[in-house]
Amino acid sequence: MFFYGVVRYRYFVAPMLRDAKARHRIARAFWRGERHKFMLPKASLWQVEFFRRQFGSTDSLIATLRLKRKDVGKSTLQLVEEFGLAAVLQTLDAHTEVKQLPIGDLCTSRTEPDKALLPAGQCRFYLRLPKLVLRKLAWLGVRFKRRPTQFQLAGITNRIPTGQRPLSQSRHPFGVNLFGYAQGEIGIGEDVRLLALALKSQAIPFCIVNVKPGDNVSQKDKSVDQWIVDEPRYAINIFCTTGIEQVRYACERGLDLFEGRYNIGYWPWELPDWPASCTHAFSMVDEIWGISHYTANAYRRAQCPVYAMPLSVTIDSVASMGRKDFGLPEEDYLFIFSFDFNSTLVRKNPVAVIQAFQRAFPNSAGGKVGLVLKASHVNAGNRAWKRIKPLIEADHRIHLIDTTLRRPEVLALYQCCDCYVSMHRAEGFGRGLAEALMLDLQLIATGFSGNLDFCTEKRVGLVRYRRRDVRRLEYFHADGQSWADPDIDHAAELMQKIYTHPRPIEPKAFDFSPATAGTRYAQRLNEIKHQLDLTGARPC
Repeated sequence: MFFYGVVRYRYFVAPMLRDAKARHRIARAFWRGERHKFMLPKASLWQVEFFRRQFGSTDSLIATLRLKRKDVGKSTLQLVEEFGLAAVLQTLDAHTEVKQLPIGDLCTSRTEPDKALLPAGQCRFYLRLPKLVLRKLAWLGVRFKRRPTQFQLAGITNRIPTGQRPLSQSRHPFGVNLFGYAQGEIGIGEDVRLLALALKSQAIPFCIVNVKPGDNVSQKDKSVDQWIVDEPRYAINIFCTTGIEQVRYACERGLDLFEGRYNIGYWPWELPDWPASCTHAFSMVDEIWGISHYTANAYRRAQCPVYAMPLSVTIDSVASMGRKDFGLPEEDYLFIFSFDFNSTLVRKNPVAVIQAFQRAFPNSAGGKVGLVLKASHVNAGNRAWKRIKPLIEADHRIHLIDTTLRRPEVLALYQCCDCYVSMHRAEGFGRGLAEALMLDLQLIATGFSGNLDFCTEKRVGLVRYRRRDVRRLEYFHADGQSWADPDIDHAAELMQKIYTHPRPIEPKAFDFSPATAGTRYAQRLNEIKHQLDLTGARPC
């Protein structure tokens, strides 16, 4: 319920840790029926056990959930039916026994009292208020406006036990349960889909448990629907989500999915270090696969084994579309950059691409050259976008495509262009860059982070950069992190050179095929099979 409050209601972590009322509101809403609105599964055994210890009876639990005004005149049985608690309370009354609560005493932790703090940017209005009101404003400011640093959060989360489980023989057959956004039209969704193809190429049994992303992500990719199941079948779990999302998923679904299985976190991550406040996620897995060597290094403090397992990339399905279909000029040399708002504009850094393009090719200089920007999941109210949009509208050579395109159409759009440009501050892998190389485009990219695994060809222009600290609120878990600040002048110089003298297309230096990636996966999975002494199984 703690993580439910973070994810569903966007409560800050600090108020929940410090304020029992906030925790109570979340728990009460959760058990009054909110969980059904989000199609969460039945209560886990450890939750029922907590009810038994805490309340002991149905009447005691319902009395805690009852609202004086809203539930006046309603009997206990009526509320049980309304809240959908019949199955839970049946188990409660049966006094089901389980081993222990896995969450420990996290929700009852205490911290020092908050210090009085006036809201930032105070003015004469505040100074005219009575001291009692000022104190109240300060209290609200601390609880609902301030965000704790990652290191303050780590002081709480580091209390969670993170010891590794001893390996034991599994009762499940050999094979892999893939957890991920199988239908999500986002990069991390493509990760799980291509992992499925890689396992298929090696005849490794697998199935997919679809995890639904937020409502702001389109979920129309049906390419792997044939392998989607409701429940895991095999002895090995691979989670193609972030470690943070895996913890949230465990809180929603319970630990039954993890117990008796070997758990692998195939976690994408963009920053150089895994956040100190999230090290408890390491206890959810037996080993971690990094999507690049850069990402694997971010998990270096984990107590479990960490392996670099670069992703596979395919361009098998490209729509039969040309420049005319996208409204692009037929004769111009076109640079292109694709970005998703869900990946944040600060990290993807499209404004730097625009600035480099305009420095390389001033509007007054003439020449048939253009820049294509493919934006996905656009949020028109985004502050950064409001600053970028006028730059696009003021230059007729910049072509914005913000309509929803299926992946074959996106690949066709890339193929219509000449050079892909990425001025990213950090990439865990860089799927768009890899796709551009496979489509034989020229490539200009920041010489930093996960894309360095494959940006080794002569046709790749690596942009110089300086490291700078990630500012607070620029990105998730920014405290103590750094990333690249790419050199716009150098990028402009590379754009000019590639425009006038395109670099030769040579045989691919990196093999992105699912079969090659599958060989790496199969080798490690068979080692795990040997460790666990598993039996064989037929593919699902």
